[in-house]
Amino acid sequence: MANKGNRAVIQFFQSFDSNLRTRWVQFLSSPYCTQEEANNPAFRVAVYLHEKYKSNQPLEETDDLLFAAAYPFESFSERKYNDLMSKSLKLTKKFIESEMLLSQTHQEPDYYMMQFYNKTGDQKKFIEYREKVKAWQSNKTNWTAKEHFENFLIELEEVEFLSKNNQKKDDLNLIVTIRNLDEYFFIQRLYLTCALLNRNLQAPLALLPINEFLPFDVDALKNQWFFAQPLGRLFRSALTVLEGGNVNAVEQFAEFDQLVQSYGDLVSPIYLSDFETYICNYYVIQINFGKQEFYHSLFIIIKRREESGRCYVDGKIHINDFQSYVTVGLRANEHKWVLNFIEKNKDNFIGTDFPNGFYEFNLANYYFHIKEYSKTKEILARVTFEDVLRKIYAKLLEIKVFYESGDHELLYSKIDAARMFFFRNEGIEKNKREHGKNFVSMMQQIEKLPPSPSGIEIDRLIAKINTQKHVAERIWLLEKLQALKKKS
Repeated sequence: MANKGNRAVIQFFQSFDSNLRTRWVQFLSSPYCTQEEANNPAFRVAVYLHEKYKSNQPLEETDDLLFAAAYPFESFSERKYNDLMSKSLKLTKKFIESEMLLSQTHQEPDYYMMQFYNKTGDQKKFIEYREKVKAWQSNKTNWTAKEHFENFLIELEEVEFLSKNNQKKDDLNLIVTIRNLDEYFFIQRLYLTCALLNRNLQAPLALLPINEFLPFDVDALKNQWFFAQPLGRLFRSALTVLEGGNVNAVEQFAEFDQLVQSYGDLVSPIYLSDFETYICNYYVIQINFGKQEFYHSLFIIIKRREESGRCYVDGKIHINDFQSYVTVGLRANEHKWVLNFIEKNKDNFIGTDFPNGFYEFNLANYYFHIKEYSKTKEILARVTFEDVLRKIYAKLLEIKVFYESGDHELLYSKIDAARMFFFRNEGIEKNKREHGKNFVSMMQQIEKLPPSPSGIEIDRLIAKINTQKHVAERIWLLEKLQALKKKS
């Protein structure tokens, strides 16, 4: 049988999403890969895996099946199979390399040409390409850390060029190069520090005060060349609000949001989204303290992201972002916006191999929130959800919709079915399984309440939910108990 190293191509395939798998097959069918006859079997293996997956059949990874896909008229040969897997792995690594090259910045090819002509000693060609990148360097709008680092590398390349060819007694471009290195260092250090402070906001990490943690003084006059720039101002403000962030810092975060918006066209969308994420996380903390009105604040930000297109990558949206936007929109009672958002993106999902089920679930959830329970039930009854997360969410939504519609006879069976689902499916991630099991348990206890429960009985369940670390649909459960309490 094949050694483990030769099966690495299978691991790569399983890590690819559906879009990446399609591009992988297309790459292996390109002239670069198929010009050698020996490469064609690797392409046939790729097609076999891709088609096997698309038909939703279990992925059987036996050596015999893979060999038969590559060589349908030959008997299994271990040597030939190992050669096949080695060739497939080599081509797959080339595919990954080509995918990474697609993400290179606009000026990278010119920089590589500068490097090449510097090494070959062609001064005229070096200067030609050096002039090409100067126009790009003159405008730092929307740069990420990667562009700042490449800006430094370009200047460093000129230092090396001048050190070999310049006869003048000048600084050899070292002053500009060092300044660009400082700029890159500031940006990366501040970016990572803000990310750490954001984590600290969610769960205390016993960090040192900022003035002790940073290796430079943000208030020092010598550093104002950086902190007077739009990105520098935003990082400085982010440090302030994140370090001092607490439940009473609402006004400071609102002011920071205004600053982020004012510089929105001058900084990279990547940093813009990060700054907004810090604000959103703070608003989520407010919501967790019971301040539901902050869903509206969250909605304003996600709507801004969607309208600017910053939540999309090549016209596609990741399912995690999509799910968050739908959830926030529904909680903020922005139902019309949510429906338009769902329909607009029904064919634009990335991050799932079951886009139709994902779309149908969110549509069912939308109908639940506008109290069109019959439509929610119809979708849940009609659609078979393939991925585990949607199966979990569908079970929870089914219980909620039967509770809200007052169909208590069927509700009992739905609760019992969900209980068995979480009990039997041990492969579900532990936390999600606990959340689901505890939700089902709380629904069982709610359904066991007498027709006219006392306030004491309801308060006991409310306290139990509030102290339960892992429970799905906590807010909805508390809302239902509060409604029962008002009737008692």
